[in-house]
Amino acid sequence: IARPHLISLNKIVKESVVLHSYDGERMLFIEEVHSEYPLRIIPEPEKFAPHYCTAIGKLLLAVKTESELEKYFSETNIEKYTPNTITNLNKLKEHLILVARDGVAYDEEEWHPGVMAIAAGIRDEEERLIGCVNLLGPTVRLSKKRLLKLAPYVKQCAMKISLDLGYRDR
Repeated sequence: IARPHLISLNKIVKESVVLHSYDGERMLFIEEVHSEYPLRIIPEPEKFAPHYCTAIGKLLLAVKTESELEKYFSETNIEKYTPNTITNLNKLKEHLILVARDGVAYDEEEWHPGVMAIAAGIRDEEERLIGCVNLLGPTVRLSKKRLLKLAPYVKQCAMKISLDLGYRDR
C-alpha cells in the first residue's frame, strides 16, 4: 500500500524516504526508498533510537497522555547525543506540543551530527497513530529552511497512506 506513495515522495524530494510502523513503544523499520545522491543517509533498522531526539520518536511521544509522558521520562535516561539534543524536560514537552499541533516532527541533528529528518504520522481507520513516513538526509542538502518547504509533501504522503489504510480525515 505504502510503496507507491514513498516512491512518489522520493521523486519529488530526492532524499531517502523511510516507512516505519509502531509496535507499542518500538519503532519498526518497514521500507525505504534511497536517495538518488551518492551521499545519503541509510538507517540502521536494528539500531536503538531514542524517541526524544528522533523525528519518528517524537511523533510517538506527541500522542501520549501527560501520565504516559511522565512514565516515559522517569524511565528514560535523557542523554545529549549532539549539541542540538533537547535534554531539558520542559523544553522537550513544549516541543512535543508543537509536534502534536503541526502533525510533523523534526530531527535537527539531535541524534546524529550531520543528519536532518522530518516525519509525519500514518493513522488507521480508528485514528490511531500506527506509523510514519520519515524523510532524512545530510545537512549539506537539508537545512531547516528546506525541511520546512518539504513538510507539506511528507504530510501529504503520510495522509495518502493513511487514507488507503481506511483513515477518514474529519
